[in-house]
Amino acid sequence: SMEDLGGKRYRQCRELTIRSRQAKIDSGALRLARGLEAVHIAEGHKTCRSADGVIYSRDGRTLEYYPVGKMEAVFEIPEGVVKIARSAFAGQRYLEEVLMPDSVTTVGMGAFSRCGRLRKVVFSENIREIPDASAYQNGGVFEGCGCLEEAALPGSLEYLGSYAFCSSGLRRIQLNEGLRQMGEYALAAKRLGEVELPASLERLGKGALLYAYRVGACIGTARGLVSAVNAVSPGFAEKCVNVEWTRCMVHAYRQDREERFLIPGSLKRNAAYHLDLAWNGEEIDYGEYDACFSGIMDPEERLEFAWMGILRSGGEEESPYVSYLKHSAMKAAFRMVEERREEEFLAFLKMGYLSDSALSKLLQLTNGKQMVTCSAYILKLQEARGGRKEKKFVL
Repeated sequence: SMEDLGGKRYRQCRELTIRSRQAKIDSGALRLARGLEAVHIAEGHKTCRSADGVIYSRDGRTLEYYPVGKMEAVFEIPEGVVKIARSAFAGQRYLEEVLMPDSVTTVGMGAFSRCGRLRKVVFSENIREIPDASAYQNGGVFEGCGCLEEAALPGSLEYLGSYAFCSSGLRRIQLNEGLRQMGEYALAAKRLGEVELPASLERLGKGALLYAYRVGACIGTARGLVSAVNAVSPGFAEKCVNVEWTRCMVHAYRQDREERFLIPGSLKRNAAYHLDLAWNGEEIDYGEYDACFSGIMDPEERLEFAWMGILRSGGEEESPYVSYLKHSAMKAAFRMVEERREEEFLAFLKMGYLSDSALSKLLQLTNGKQMVTCSAYILKLQEARGGRKEKKFVL
């Protein structure tokens, strides 16, 4: 049995030969041998066989264990393997690339977790599910793979399990059309800032997009998007207070146009349900969306939220943002000029919220920044109001 191998002495071995055909193979115990490079099993073993130091089931359809200390950088899983067992590659120290044949249909929980050098995975096109982590411990399939920066999911995938890429080095991911659900904290990777969601995606779990600051999604899909972004980190208690949420701009697509749906980072926790109700329908409910305005704490986010509301409503007097934006008009205009958002600045000038003194200051600022079109329009607006006619304006 594995217990007979001898504690610390066993953990230091590089190569292990099991001659007994009746020996019970415990892959969990094998993983404790951090330097183990190969395991050889006697022919005719009752449950397992080995090839090139890797353990498979007797029929070769399941890859049971890949040695933690095996030093090859690239591994191509043999054709005919159907299943990669739970934690089969977990903690591997040298592997950088894994190639799966299309015979693989099942990947076990935590199969590649904490593979420190793993950079690339070529998936089988017949995988329909990447499983959840255990409810009681870590075990996302690629959880903790710090060097895994890019991934393209197989076209047949329908479910991306909880914690799948949590705490990985992921920067880019290509989500397949056909993906239907995503589990909790599935893409909670700190470097993954931008994500495009497929139109087929029906639901997202809590914290699935925890660190994303830009998300593309089709209106009427991706239920749970708000809680996928605005969630506490996995290590925090659910009722923890004073948690900073991620600010995220959602580019909401429909056939004829694109809308912007801001998820503020400074929103009070007790106002977040308004955003959830606003998104989780067939159309965006702007009544609920506007109701969270008073719960935004950061002045810059309040200003941006109000400006988006004005653009959406066309500056109608009954809009809840008109009085706020009139009061903050100078600040809003200066911000647009500083960020060189000329198109938005010109639209803002047309609303007539700026005083004559504000226009004079903005004229100097736009002229100094060589924003010629904006400067010319300010001058035209001043002349229309009957002011500053005696002064010349030189471009």
